[in-house]
Amino acid sequence: MYRSAKDLDDAEFEALEENFFDACARAIAPVARNYAKAIATGGSPTSDGVPVPPADGAGPTAPQTVPSDKDAQRALADKHRQGVVAEAAVNATNALGGALNAFGKDLAQSTRKTTLRTVADVSLGDVHSFGEMICSTGWDRDAEYIATAGISKRLRIFEIKPLINSGAAVHCPVAEMKTQSKLSSMVWNPYIKHAVATADYEGVLSLWDVNRGEISNVFHEHKKRVWSTSWSKLDPTKLVSGSDDGTCRVWSINQRESTAVIQNRANVCCVHFSPVNANVVAFGSADYSIKAYDLRHTLRPLVTLTGHNKAVSYVRWLSGDLIASASTDNTLKLWDVKRGILSAMSPSPGALALKDPASTLWCGDKGEGANPACLRTFTGHVNRKNFVGMSVSADGHIAVGSEDNSVCVYTKAVPKPVARQSLAVTAAFSNQGAGPVPPVAAAESDKPGLFVSSVTWAPVGGMLVAANSCGAVKIMEMTTPRA
Repeated sequence: MYRSAKDLDDAEFEALEENFFDACARAIAPVARNYAKAIATGGSPTSDGVPVPPADGAGPTAPQTVPSDKDAQRALADKHRQGVVAEAAVNATNALGGALNAFGKDLAQSTRKTTLRTVADVSLGDVHSFGEMICSTGWDRDAEYIATAGISKRLRIFEIKPLINSGAAVHCPVAEMKTQSKLSSMVWNPYIKHAVATADYEGVLSLWDVNRGEISNVFHEHKKRVWSTSWSKLDPTKLVSGSDDGTCRVWSINQRESTAVIQNRANVCCVHFSPVNANVVAFGSADYSIKAYDLRHTLRPLVTLTGHNKAVSYVRWLSGDLIASASTDNTLKLWDVKRGILSAMSPSPGALALKDPASTLWCGDKGEGANPACLRTFTGHVNRKNFVGMSVSADGHIAVGSEDNSVCVYTKAVPKPVARQSLAVTAAFSNQGAGPVPPVAAAESDKPGLFVSSVTWAPVGGMLVAANSCGAVKIMEMTTPRA
């Protein structure tokens, strides 16, 4: 089921329109550049200043002469131009076809009627207290287990199938590991199924073998709390961490000391490895900026992205060029890293347009001094104070927590949520077909002050795990109602 055009508000319609023109401009720009370059190198049929002879029957009959060298050059130039035009037409057709196909996917994703359904409530009995806030959640590589970590000083592992199918009111973890300090972050290795990394309030990183319930390695170089950790999907022996001490450190599971250190002037709040380059990381910090670095050259960033008005709490790569970010300024933003690099190299918007014609079509942030690298700003959730969690799914859906105790799901093409679900909704209520609870109703049914503190998509499928500030943990599934 899809929403019709009349169901879209002005902001959504405008965003889709901009997305369409941007996709076409990006597709045609390299074809046009190659066409111009090919014409220039091949010469123009009239560039030598020799007039083109009249057609048969037009004007006086010219005496028959042997073709001159200039005639031969003109013929070659004509043939070259015809070949270039034909090749450009084919390339343009293919490029526009690909662009329209990509836009069609974005359009379908944005207009499809989507809901979040709670399929399991993870409860340990008397866990719903303000002393049990969950700071981080994660999935194993096969989406068979989830892990939770927080200020209870425990790393807990749960098996998914019993959570969903048993119907039990209380669940027992398959493994529980105690830690010395409160845990601020945990992340499951994307390749090694039993490997989990945790970070704590004291700045210590620990590598766990969850099958044995033992720590396999510990890193002590950070001086203050570590907010975020991320494994490289391309090199699963690499781990990156960001800390309140203003450093971003890269680690190897085979070494005791960090392999690279990036010094930042402000607290590092979030880190994420590029999905297409094991040597590139991005991080957000308390100075309102996002930076991407090549780990082989850490003296200066590849790009610095500015536009948020408060600390950047989360960054996630959607692809090799796109980054999503969340901030306590109550917004999410979508960034084009390549355009950010070109913009930094261009003295003016006009110079940038020569390198990236699509930059003149995508409106993005339209305010004075807006960064052309910011493709879109998303609003609809509430986030003015806390770290509420953010995650990107394999198909590009962006899930973010909210300070009204709900989870919002966005697509990159429109600025408003396409789905929302409150953590106050139980699996039993959701399965009765009641559907998502409206934000106001959800807020009224919760304890005051509750906020979502972690959101993580499963590596496959449409499920996510969400947790909040009093320890409630829910497994949700994104669904599309049938017509």
